[in-house]
Amino acid sequence: MKIAIKKLTIQNPWWEGEALEYDPVLEEYNSKKLQWQWKVFQSSELNKDRIYLIQGTRGLGKTTLLKNLIRQLLNKQKISPDRVLYYACYNLSGFEELNDIVKAFIKDRRSRNQNKRLYLFLDEAVMVKKWQHGLKQLKKSWLLKNVTIICSGSLAEQSIEKDVEVKHILPLSFFEFLSLNRPDLVNNKIKKSKSLEYYLDAYFLTGGFPSAINDFYFNNTVRQKIYDDFLYWLLADIAFTGRDIFLARQILAGIVSSAGEPVGYKTLIRNTKAKTHLTAQDYLGILERMFGIRLVYQYENGGGISTSRFKKIYFRDPFLFWLFYCYTNDSLHYWRYARQSLHRYDVFKFLTQQVIFNHLTKLPNFPDITYWRDVHRKEEIDFLVFLKNKIMPVMLVNENRGVSQCQRILKRLGFRQGVIIGVDNNKSSGNIQTVGLLEFLLNFSRYFK
Repeated sequence: MKIAIKKLTIQNPWWEGEALEYDPVLEEYNSKKLQWQWKVFQSSELNKDRIYLIQGTRGLGKTTLLKNLIRQLLNKQKISPDRVLYYACYNLSGFEELNDIVKAFIKDRRSRNQNKRLYLFLDEAVMVKKWQHGLKQLKKSWLLKNVTIICSGSLAEQSIEKDVEVKHILPLSFFEFLSLNRPDLVNNKIKKSKSLEYYLDAYFLTGGFPSAINDFYFNNTVRQKIYDDFLYWLLADIAFTGRDIFLARQILAGIVSSAGEPVGYKTLIRNTKAKTHLTAQDYLGILERMFGIRLVYQYENGGGISTSRFKKIYFRDPFLFWLFYCYTNDSLHYWRYARQSLHRYDVFKFLTQQVIFNHLTKLPNFPDITYWRDVHRKEEIDFLVFLKNKIMPVMLVNENRGVSQCQRILKRLGFRQGVIIGVDNNKSSGNIQTVGLLEFLLNFSRYFK
């Protein structure tokens, strides 16, 4: 298919001198009081012959990140506008069409004696079938010499070509949330502030999504439109993968009802139209690839991880928990229903686990995380974090398990280090540290060095 370079101008108005500030994505970003800057690239990385893939949940701001990178190139680095291509790939059926666009742009610019570096931003490239294969073909043909390609995707690839370098953007941590809302609190005395419990409740409701955080900051609520937009995007992605959105809703209802508890595939499909556990496994896999949930597998006593035993399912962020919690409970006013449900004992207990787990997933190098339990002894370690040279257990104090019991379990199992969360007065027994929830969330990475 022959691509007219003039047609590409529609998505690249800066080629014809239009100011990038009029771009609707950047206009919306500029209008927000709380502007979060994703720190994904070192400046030198944009000057390499590389293919980058930015992955993350829908609605986190991947398109905004791409447009801000383009603005940085044009305004700060003074790159000539016609050396920068942006293309939203939603309408492409396969890698052949994507390759035609890339080739048309590069060949046109090279024909004008432009041998300088070109920058290509391919938004939601993962929606294009075999997109990695297509770009790999172009690289083999030496067409991508002196070219930087930055792709984005809301659906995780099952395998990544060696030519593609993955970058992740994650929902904001509690510390980052505070840095946006109350930067005055982010100092050495932060843990002494009585305001923190209020903001922790707010974080439990908005999670780490900038759009929800902004809405709460201005309106003391999250408008229904924010939820509706997220739900539409996520359901559209489920449909894009060829799955049944009604069956997905039934399975999501099972995930919500078993939140934080070990569950099997058969339990999840009990009240659904799915015929076998393989269907549940398939749908959970899709939801994981969409960065909506994450499965936490059980650690075997003899070592290793069991994918066949009961697993726990956590959402990638508290906001996503509320999105699906309200959706599967047929709420018409998500914020009000979330506020009413927040301090219900079982909900708040799960959200505490949820937020701790979300922070563990933000540790450097994305360590594996499992859990351990002994059914006969009725003992459980909430999370086992697999670091480079050790396994760090994380336990939560609850109504059935105090600090001393947690310490006994860890010592009996031979753990010399660990973190117990739930007591405000920091104490330690050897290298097993006890810490309050707020202190942990604000400084979580220090416990895993």
